[in-house]
Amino acid sequence: MTARASTLWPVASAGLAAAVLAVVLTELDSPLRPALVIPFLLLAPGMAVVRLLRIPDLAAVLMLAMALSIALAGLVAGTMVYAGTWSPVGGLLGLTLFTLSANVADLIVSVRRERAT
Repeated sequence: MTARASTLWPVASAGLAAAVLAVVLTELDSPLRPALVIPFLLLAPGMAVVRLLRIPDLAAVLMLAMALSIALAGLVAGTMVYAGTWSPVGGLLGLTLFTLSANVADLIVSVRRERAT
């Protein structure tokens, strides 16, 4: 995998996270809002973690990423309910920060791998 290919997903994910936060925090009522938020919630948090595993099969990566994303969203929502601090925007912010952190870790691993070869 080239350096460019290994950085494509983390950069695209960060851009999607920024777009989702911009749409949600500005309370924009637009068909664009669910079109950005739903794919982000269904794929981005899990993909950021699954990419660290370097699984070569794309279908397996996508299935694991979706399953992990749904599990993380449920974990965040359940934690907020049990803590009595329900906040959809706060939950989305938490998942976004988690996703960005995992993407930074992915970039660091990619750079170290490229330097080692």
